[in-house]
Amino acid sequence: MSMMDILNKYEKSTFVKMAKLSVSLSLKKHIQNKADVLKNISKQLWNGKDPQIDNDLIKVIQNKLSTNSNDYSFKECRFMALYPEEIVGSNLDYYSKIRTILEKNWQDSFLRRLFISVINHWDKVTSKSNEARHLHKLFTQKLNNYEGNNYRIIFWKNNKQFFVDEKGASRTGEYLRSQKYDSPLKALEILKLPDSYFSAPYFHDVIRTFYYGITEIPKDLEAVLTRHGDLETKKIILSDLIIKAKSSSQLLSQKKSLQYLALNLIGHPSNPGLWVSAGKDSKIDEKIKAAKKIINQWLIETFVDEIFTHFINDPKRRNFWLRYAKAEVIEDVKVVGCRSIGAKLASIDSLRESIEYNYIQTRKNENLCAFVMQIKGFCLVEFSDINNALYIYHDDSKIQDLERLVKLKRYTSVIDLKNTSLTLSKCPNANGDCRFGHFDGWETQLDWWFRSYRGIYV
Repeated sequence: MSMMDILNKYEKSTFVKMAKLSVSLSLKKHIQNKADVLKNISKQLWNGKDPQIDNDLIKVIQNKLSTNSNDYSFKECRFMALYPEEIVGSNLDYYSKIRTILEKNWQDSFLRRLFISVINHWDKVTSKSNEARHLHKLFTQKLNNYEGNNYRIIFWKNNKQFFVDEKGASRTGEYLRSQKYDSPLKALEILKLPDSYFSAPYFHDVIRTFYYGITEIPKDLEAVLTRHGDLETKKIILSDLIIKAKSSSQLLSQKKSLQYLALNLIGHPSNPGLWVSAGKDSKIDEKIKAAKKIINQWLIETFVDEIFTHFINDPKRRNFWLRYAKAEVIEDVKVVGCRSIGAKLASIDSLRESIEYNYIQTRKNENLCAFVMQIKGFCLVEFSDINNALYIYHDDSKIQDLERLVKLKRYTSVIDLKNTSLTLSKCPNANGDCRFGHFDGWETQLDWWFRSYRGIYV
């Protein structure tokens, strides 16, 4: 009988069973434990604490750099690779000196520290107009020449297109999109980076590229932008979505969500300085300002809708002013009322985040509130009491005086916004202030005034 005949008598399962028995259970556990230990060592080496900022050491290194010293310790070189920006300060020529020193004293252990520095200062080190680019050149050079066995560095070397130039981060974002990943957070796993690195500047362009051109709000958008933390990235991503909502019915249906994200991740459009770009790209700045205008208009529409529904229960006035709000005629709004009015405003989800900028709290406890609208330099005030007239002031001095008194903690009341000396009129005066009653057909008369004297057609 041949050997093949003997082997053919055994079933496949028998061979598998015998193979398993050939390695004892205790040996298997021992091997697994050793593998786990190696994994933990690798993790600790990566996540281990690097030296913290040491101001004394920085001064020592700076003194050596200023005197062109050639004597640097291993600790000093490692510190220069990890914290070059802190050492350089305003002396930008130190970047080239640090590069020369690290090259002269190079050890492969510097590469990981240099990588950390490059990722954390990506915008600077990849800029052709910044001296910090010397560090990026050193990093790419040493990455190309690496012959060690650190699996992370080997991976970076084999995927250097993600780091080799200023477009590397954008390539990462493009790769994630091409592979149909649902979140830019996936880049951490792909690039073999710890979770804490997601806030690094390298991820500015990863996130912006990944979300570029999207036509709906991703499920984890708030979590991604919050975790990354960069305000400019938040402005760019949300501005794109907000502007697209003007022409996309799908995004427009998510207007409340966009409004929530804008207020919570960027801030209220009335807050000066928030809705402007921190960079030098004029197109981005224009886009952010355009988005600010849209958000402000959405908030005004929301206030008109909610105030005339919950505080001034008058469908006719609601419909009239909502028409003007949607026509983008109303430039700003404020609600004036006592503490209880503020509490009621805070209970309305769509208004809660705007109270700080759109609510003026009076000191008198009264069951009355006023809704103030700014239109073409005029200040128009509607009151919540039944059949009360609309007051039209030629400027906003009334509301400014009230805000000043509130800040001074003086006694204030909603009634302070009523000027009883105004002439009762069915038609507002072209130039002066007036009191305008809500008589039958008042909408037509007010429309006529806006057209005739303010050039507003709604």
